[in-house]
Amino acid sequence: MTESRTVGVVGTGVIGAGWAVRVLARGHDVVAWDPAPGAEERLRAAVDRVWPSAAKLGLFPGADPARLSWVETAEELADRVDWIQESAPENEAVKRALLQTLAAHSGPEVVIASSSSGLLPTNLQKGCAHPERVLIGHPFNPVYLLPLVEIVAGEQTSAAAMDAAMAHYDDLVMHPLVVRTEIEG
Repeated sequence: MTESRTVGVVGTGVIGAGWAVRVLARGHDVVAWDPAPGAEERLRAAVDRVWPSAAKLGLFPGADPARLSWVETAEELADRVDWIQESAPENEAVKRALLQTLAAHSGPEVVIASSSSGLLPTNLQKGCAHPERVLIGHPFNPVYLLPLVEIVAGEQTSAAAMDAAMAHYDDLVMHPLVVRTEIEG
């Protein structure tokens, strides 16, 4: 992939902020959202704090923290991006409701990857519009430094979504590791 893309980062704690830095360093746009009070300020501070580390690793043309934008709702984010990386707290009920909202407001071609480290993608995709595009994209931490990501399909995840995930993470200069069997934890 060489064209600039727009990646949605949902949940901007340690993992979400790491995803934002990795995407920005690759020269793509980031649209972020998190419902927590003060989340935008914390995200921008985190990006500023670790940007020198990303720069030492090498930035791609167009890489710029100014390409980070913030939206007020998950629905607005879903409508503006071509990839969604969800990094909400590790709570199945919270993630399922959030993924259902994101799926309902994004195009059917938009892959939704959860950074979950222990939840089953089959359970997360239940109730989602176009569940075939929901999968796990779990990074090693810190995301902006370690170039490894586990990709796990759920029962309904399509081969096309898995191929898109491989290409997406490869574009982010990561080594995708496909986990063939979903297991809890």
